[in-house]
Amino acid sequence: MPTRLAGVAPGSYRLSFTTRGASGTSTKDVEVVLKGDEATVVAITFGTGKLSVFAPRGSSVFLFGKRWGRAPLRSVTVIEGTHEVMVVGPKVGTAREKVTISPGKTTTLHLR
Repeated sequence: MPTRLAGVAPGSYRLSFTTRGASGTSTKDVEVVLKGDEATVVAITFGTGKLSVFAPRGSSVFLFGKRWGRAPLRSVTVIEGTHEVMVVGPKVGTAREKVTISPGKTTTLHLR
């Protein structure tokens, strides 16, 4: 569904999106066009990639501020962008790493 924008001139823009309550961003280039007398973003779409997290067995893996499971976490689908992964366990303590997820690709994080 197109989004109407007030006070925005037609042209190319780079938008950054942040997930509320979590550490991570996605950036998209968008084209704003005139539809009648209103500026409109035609479409913003996000791709997905895969994330695998290898850490000491049984460590808790958090993404988007929520627990996603225990390590090893294999090939979970994640929206594209840069995200913070947190791993908590007796061997790693609390470890935080930023990962960049690209559409159609698998990103692997190793923590020891």
